[in-house]
Amino acid sequence: MGTAVAEKVEELIKAKDLKIMGLENRVRHLEEQLRLALYRAFGKSSEKLPGQDDLPFEDLKGDETPATIETIVVAEHERRNKAGRKPLADSLPRVDVPHDLTDAELTCACGHQLVKIGEDISEKLMMVPAQIWVARHHHS
Repeated sequence: MGTAVAEKVEELIKAKDLKIMGLENRVRHLEEQLRLALYRAFGKSSEKLPGQDDLPFEDLKGDETPATIETIVVAEHERRNKAGRKPLADSLPRVDVPHDLTDAELTCACGHQLVKIGEDISEKLMMVPAQIWVARHHHS
């Protein structure tokens, strides 16, 4: 009876060893997949992948292009201007705040007077907080 138990234990050990070997192989495979995914995500930012130099491509002579490449003409289109924010409503009152240069700033280093050649206008939305007062009504 001792040998039968020993054989059964030995079979169980072999089965466990095979299972362990299979799991170790799976872990190695998954580690390799993870390494490759990390390399693709964070590796050199090249369009080439490892081993791509070994691919069997035919060398094209000069400016030859394969006959299978077709040129596709796309109709022109207009692009919306998405930059910046929407203009402020025209119904809002505007107060002009000029930013003029001093006489010293209007004189060039060579002594000539500088001339205005253009103007940039930027708008900033301003708000006066609510004001509180007491209205005194006098009745006779």
